Amino acid sequence: MSRRYLRHYSSHTVFVLSVVDTVGEFFRKLLACFSAFWKQWKPINNPRRILIVQSHPVGDTVMTTPAIRALRKKFSQSRLFVLAEPSAASILSNNPDVDEIIPFQRPHFRYDERSRLPTLRRLTKSGAYHIRYLSHLCDVAVKLRRFRFDLAIDFDGDPRRALLMVLAGIPVRVGIANGGGSFLLTHPVDISDDTLHEIQKRLKVVQAIGADSTPKPTVSWSEKDEQSLNEKLLRHGVKGGELLVVLCPCAGFPSKEWRAENWAIVADTLITKHRATVLLCAATHEKPKVEAIKNHMRYLPVDLCGELSLPELTALIGRCALVVTVDSGPMHIAATLGKPMVVLWSMQSLPGNFGPIYSDGEVSLVWKDVPCKNCRKFVCPLPFSCMDMITPDEVIAAVEEMLTRSKNMGVKG
Repeated sequence: MSRRYLRHYSSHTVFVLSVVDTVGEFFRKLLACFSAFWKQWKPINNPRRILIVQSHPVGDTVMTTPAIRALRKKFSQSRLFVLAEPSAASILSNNPDVDEIIPFQRPHFRYDERSRLPTLRRLTKSGAYHIRYLSHLCDVAVKLRRFRFDLAIDFDGDPRRALLMVLAGIPVRVGIANGGGSFLLTHPVDISDDTLHEIQKRLKVVQAIGADSTPKPTVSWSEKDEQSLNEKLLRHGVKGGELLVVLCPCAGFPSKEWRAENWAIVADTLITKHRATVLLCAATHEKPKVEAIKNHMRYLPVDLCGELSLPELTALIGRCALVVTVDSGPMHIAATLGKPMVVLWSMQSLPGNFGPIYSDGEVSLVWKDVPCKNCRKFVCPLPFSCMDMITPDEVIAAVEEMLTRSKNMGVKG
């Protein structure tokens, strides 16, 4: 029976992975005759140290918190470690279910640059990147070996992370079988249902080893984060009693972003028509995008770009009246906190898989149905994308409707 690989894989990737998996599975079965390290679905006996491999940005990390909670409940006496990117690690800094965070920085790869290169140069750069990535994995594996982990879990189905778990000498390795490299796992979990949300996929992985499948996402911040946020807001002249609207215009993928001039129209409308205090939030490296929005505006917003830590941003979202955002980490934070939200959704991925459908708050998705939906493109190759089709008037209408609902429900900024 052939394995069904992740839907967004190209036919070439599927062919290569199927060959590697077939050969790898043969050798795994051979090695399993001599070593328990390669036996699959062996019993899991009270692991002392558990590693969660979560080397993705903020949004994915937030969507992993239900699975982390489920693991904590299942293995209450174990120490739980998370291998996380520095950009997302702080979102877990106040999580009571996590004992320790191990920073992991993937080698950077310019996907947008690669897409413009001739085929030979593109293949050369891609090959060099993967060699650099594998070298980095070896360095990280050496570091992880010192921890002597008993169990490791990867939620993304990435064969490179399965390899990392093997190189780190971790005896029990749990992960998604459909990403390739399942022969490297001791507990490969089949996730063939394309309709599952990412949270449900992660919970299905831990459910396969006996954990609960019902927890919801969690985010938190400390009193120190709250005090620091207050000081920063006061420096910008923001005081209590104002209608706070947070705008998060940036995303990890350019294909998920909206034009700067459109953001400017929405922000100006909020300031002039609704007397709102508009707070622009983004990371330091996204400053040029925020400046482009401000250059198109007639009125000045509160520019918090690069000023807030993730816990401070979480605290800010927790006290605002409305969040207007694209598919991004702040969207998942707002959804977790149940905040009223307007999301400009790129059909680069489907809202049923990655959207804020788990939110207990009011959510309005603004999106366009296009033939190329779920393309998973880093950069849209079309001259007019599905995000370009969304007009400022549509977003303003959704924002005003959401503000009306929030007012009727007594939500305050």
